[in-house]
Parts: sequence; C-alpha cells; structure tokens
Amino acid sequence: MNDLYRFCSDAGNAQYITLLLLGFFFVCWASWVYTNAKQTNLPLTTLEWWQIYGSGTLALLCGSLFMGFVMVPENAEKLVEILYVKEPLDWLTMQVRSVLMWLVGLGM
Repeated sequence: MNDLYRFCSDAGNAQYITLLLLGFFFVCWASWVYTNAKQTNLPLTTLEWWQIYGSGTLALLCGSLFMGFVMVPENAEKLVEILYVKEPLDWLTMQVRSVLMWLVGLGM
C-alpha cells in the first residue's frame, strides 16, 4: 500500500493518470452519444455530430500528449504551453492526485 501511495503522490504519474482518464472520458462520451442516437433509429443531429467530433479530437489530443510525455517529456511540455492548457492541466492533475491519495488513504 505504501508503494501505491508513493506512486500516486508523484506529480508525473498523476499527470499520466489524468491524461488517461480524460481520454477515456471523451471516448466514452462520444460512444454514448453515438449509441443513444443509433438506438432511437434516427439520424444524428448536427449537435450530436459536433459532440462526437469534438470528443474524438480531445481524446486524440489526450492520447498524443500522454504518448508525448512518455516518450519525449520536454517536447510535450512545450506543446502543452503552446496550446495554453498548462494551467488547466496542472490544476486538474492536482485534483486527480488529491482524489487518488484520498482513495489510497482509505485503503491504508
């Protein structure tokens, strides 16, 4: 349990987990919108198409950033700064890390 706590307390690992969770959320959202539209046997509306394309694009961005942080962290940091998502990503990483540490603390 101490190893898990140490793993979750590292900011880099928390950022990896945050990017994976964000990517998973956007993929699930696009899948949910598409599945609900197909179950009603109606064509997709413009709003649903925009949701699917937007969620897919954001999931692709999260996956690209994740792979960038794994392979070339310096370039990924520069890309995050260029896209102006450094502060929101840092804030979200801090929130995810605090939730993870709280969950691990419950198990100890």
